[in-house]
Amino acid sequence: MRPWLLALPLAASACFSGFSFGENQPGEDTSTEPPDTWPGAHRVGAIAVEPDEDQLWVVHEENRDGVVRGRLAAIDPVSHEAIDVLDVTGTDNRRVLFPAHDRMLLFAHAGNREHLVLIDTTTHEVIAKKHLRARYDGTSASPSGRLVLVRDGADARSPLHLIDTATLARRIIPSELILIGAAWSHGRDVLTAMTLENEPSGRVVARMLEWNLEGADLAGQVPAPAVVWEHSGALRDALSSVSISADDRWVVWPVRERAAGGAYENRLVVFDRQTATGRLTAGSGPLAVAHDGRIVSFGPAVDGGDDLWLIEPATLARTVVKLPGREVVSFFPMRDSAHILAAAPVYPDHEEALTIYDTDTGAMRQSTAFGITLFDLVARPGRGEVFLESRGDVFELALATGEMTRVDLAEEVSHLNATPTTDRAFAAATWTATIYPIAMATAALDGAPIELRSPFDGEVTGDVLGGTTAPTAPRRFPAGMTRRQHDGDAISLERR
Repeated sequence: MRPWLLALPLAASACFSGFSFGENQPGEDTSTEPPDTWPGAHRVGAIAVEPDEDQLWVVHEENRDGVVRGRLAAIDPVSHEAIDVLDVTGTDNRRVLFPAHDRMLLFAHAGNREHLVLIDTTTHEVIAKKHLRARYDGTSASPSGRLVLVRDGADARSPLHLIDTATLARRIIPSELILIGAAWSHGRDVLTAMTLENEPSGRVVARMLEWNLEGADLAGQVPAPAVVWEHSGALRDALSSVSISADDRWVVWPVRERAAGGAYENRLVVFDRQTATGRLTAGSGPLAVAHDGRIVSFGPAVDGGDDLWLIEPATLARTVVKLPGREVVSFFPMRDSAHILAAAPVYPDHEEALTIYDTDTGAMRQSTAFGITLFDLVARPGRGEVFLESRGDVFELALATGEMTRVDLAEEVSHLNATPTTDRAFAAATWTATIYPIAMATAALDGAPIELRSPFDGEVTGDVLGGTTAPTAPRRFPAGMTRRQHDGDAISLERR
């Protein structure tokens, strides 16, 4: 099961029953925090994959007689050699991202400070550190990898901070308003955020702000935002993040609007950047964007429960997809094919099959296995197959037929990632510090499991809590190589 990231569009309210994630891919921001340990336990967190797939990165932690030690490890996906690179003992909420093809940035928290460590992924050397008085929630890298957006949960105002990934310098985005949600565009370093401001009359003004940070010099102040849309009415935040279409034209923001009877109803703000116009339409967050560009939402079914809604952003025309189950608990629009995977809740006495919906043809089919949950999956690009984790097992799913094949592993797993160019998946064990390599072509174990050595054995060259190191210039992505992004790359700004 994927660790829940604030960098994902998560619903924080019982008003919504659905969650939408996306499949894991190389180069993505990853929460690598292992599950809690107890005396005798040695466990591993989620697997991060470099953009060029050269290495896997994990955090593993062991509790020996009440003493806990943690390590950040690099794994060669071909030879399966694992090297402990950094001592992360005494920290928590550890996340990694890849701002350049030879750089990785680790975020880790300890005490009242956030620790930022920039690592050369080729030499495994620590090349820069910063220790900041903050507690950052989530990480969201800009398309160029030059900037990282975070929210400081240690400040009651929950301000947004920008981190320069070359120097680790930070700048606070000034705002007198409460920022509700924010997201990067996909093609440019443009940040979009939403605000709600109460007027003395009781009306609420909703504004959409944009910061153009293309080439911005963060040695000075963050440039002022442009107000690109404004609406005065009876709106409330819907506790769900902003989504932006892959072509950067459409910005969608879930809100709640007061109806004539006084009750609040779920709405979507659909903003067109080409015409600078925004409209309200029925729909609920969290959201996703399908392969054909339609907004994937959900709404109440006539007979109770939930239906999937596919909304054409230009016309707001809605296609209602009636699913076999009465409720939707999660849905995944695939990135390289016209399919949406949807799962219903799993109850002890009632288990639904997985639903596969083809957005091109409208065809719907059911999986051959029942009681499948949707939290973590990887795709075989161009082959019409996905591998997914469900309740500790790994399954291969053929999208065209719904046929599911269980991968035979020695123990339960809780996370999946992949190196698509070598057609391999990697599964992190739930209860041990073990990584299982899977050959996706055969849906079978690909060699011996990778067992991480005890953090109590051997030494590492660096540690998170040490002093500050002077940064060196990173090598940026080669021309034509950009960080892969999708409409889930938003950061929730809800206060907790």
